[in-house]
Amino acid sequence: MKKIFLISFVFLLLVGCEQNGVLNVKECFEKIKIEEDSFKTYFNEFICDLDETDKEGVHRGGFCAKLEIKDGKCKRMYFYKKEPNVQCPNNSELETSGDCECVSKKYEWNKEKTACIEKKCPKNAELKKEETEYSWEDPNYNCFCKDGFVRTDNQENCINRQTKEYYDSYKDPYVIGLRNALDLYLKNGIQENESSEIIVDNLDEYRDYLSSKFVVLILQDGLMGGKFIKIIFQDNPDKVFVTWVYDLANVEMYQLRIFEEDNEITSEDVLNNPVMKKMIEDTDHSI
Repeated sequence: MKKIFLISFVFLLLVGCEQNGVLNVKECFEKIKIEEDSFKTYFNEFICDLDETDKEGVHRGGFCAKLEIKDGKCKRMYFYKKEPNVQCPNNSELETSGDCECVSKKYEWNKEKTACIEKKCPKNAELKKEETEYSWEDPNYNCFCKDGFVRTDNQENCINRQTKEYYDSYKDPYVIGLRNALDLYLKNGIQENESSEIIVDNLDEYRDYLSSKFVVLILQDGLMGGKFIKIIFQDNPDKVFVTWVYDLANVEMYQLRIFEEDNEITSEDVLNNPVMKKMIEDTDHSI
């Protein structure tokens, strides 16, 4: 029994020990920095001032010191830095909560939550820091479209501004009114009166075209009101048509007033243009 006690005493003497406490070391005459595993820590008791977190047993580091006091004054201090007892992944740090968090809003956790990685932006977008109201606030980082690009409707990607304007043309009420007029003709024929959706008389000639979806080539305001819409049908892309759709505001109706073959743009012009040819093949953006 005496032998066991003696071995335990010698072990404690060699290893040394640490105790938590608050240190006031400003008035120490000599300060000597040592390593945590230095032999000096084996024979002395060190007081550690640790940055404790809200999570029990987890601290963010601090420093430990042993003071040599003589005549009530600190003559010498041995100290070493105490590392956090939880190691956080790259680009993260231990917060007061006791959990690891990304060092700034520029980073986000990967799927496995094993590291903080820089936020990824979609194609044609770049990560930028947003200005904060106060200098002490942690700035936020978001993806912004590059010059000449805008967000898609679902806000997930950035596309060329002109492409976005083209896609938006299919939501234009005049384009929708044109499609409704053609569908109405296919269903009921032409209604001969001034308040109907159709006041042209040549649709029978192009009936085989009208059931196909069409692609908008040009959409522009008309000098007499309404809009001129140049279109080509995807299933029969051998003719380009110019149409005039007018807004009958008094009856909340869009009226087809002109439907004829275009004498400025030919189907050859369209099919030989790589951009326009791609538009014809795009079944997601047609009506």
